[in-house]
Amino acid sequence: MDSVISKPALRKKFLDRRRLTFSPAQRIQAESQVLAAARPLLDSLKPGEVVASYLSFDTEVPTFLLNEAILDSGLKLVVPCDLEQPRWGQLDPVQHTRALYRRFNPHPPLLSKEMHGNDLAKLGLKFIFLPALAVDRTQVRLGRGAGWYDQALAHCNLTSPPRPQLIALTHDWEVLQAGTLPHEPHDQLVDQVLTSSGRLQKLDSE
Repeated sequence: MDSVISKPALRKKFLDRRRLTFSPAQRIQAESQVLAAARPLLDSLKPGEVVASYLSFDTEVPTFLLNEAILDSGLKLVVPCDLEQPRWGQLDPVQHTRALYRRFNPHPPLLSKEMHGNDLAKLGLKFIFLPALAVDRTQVRLGRGAGWYDQALAHCNLTSPPRPQLIALTHDWEVLQAGTLPHEPHDQLVDQVLTSSGRLQKLDSE
């Protein structure tokens, strides 16, 4: 490959396509497909273990049913709760409703516990489901450009076992060939990709 398209250009490309092609009907279907693909992962965990996810909005791969299943399984669920800094909260199962998904930041009363990024390593996280605008087959993830997840994941002790599996959620057309995405030293590589059609794939950095 002779050149790599810049990250801002790639973000615009994928966001534009999402807005044109990801319809409300597809969003409803994607919720069930994502949950079906993730179910074996959730079933491998014991009640009380911890999973991280996110509250999807706009054209992101939807996570409401996934998060509902996490909570219904007796697992603890932590989600981002601050746009400005890597701050997380443990979601209160009683407060989990679709209304939460109309905004990025859940109000503190909806959380049973708040924590900063450096607290994540102490939780024994098993899986981290995170949004992506694209991934390529060498585990490179393209986010929205603020570096939020790169900062947050830097505190998760990802180099020492046992480490959580990072699973990027994206649309099928955003799973790209190796070397398509620019990779910078601070970028956190992901282990698997889960698409809106319900395909779960392992990625390889080689």
